Amino acid sequence: MTREEYHAHKAQQERRRQIERRGYEAAKGPLDLPLLLLTLLLDSYCARWHWLSWAGCTLYAATDEIHQLFVAGRTGKWQDVLLDSSGALAGLLLAMFMLWLIRRRRTKKQST
Repeated sequence: MTREEYHAHKAQQERRRQIERRGYEAAKGPLDLPLLLLTLLLDSYCARWHWLSWAGCTLYAATDEIHQLFVAGRTGKWQDVLLDSSGALAGLLLAMFMLWLIRRRRTKKQST
């Protein structure tokens, strides 16, 4: 392999890595949005609904990683499930905080 071929090969590998990274980022965003929407839709005082939405996102992440074991060129990793679950938890906590602020604002308006 000549020097030019080597550098062309390295450049092609870098382009593939960048494409994979962009695809990874694009794939993870849609997973967090349904959690936020589901949490806002299930605006109830019963906390179990919030945690069920987190469990659903975690289950989806796990099945997605299992699915990747059967796709050529992809690998399913438990670390990705942990990362997805953490992102879902962060979204859940953000949504719960937003709901708390909304409720607090409503009670202040009603008391005046």
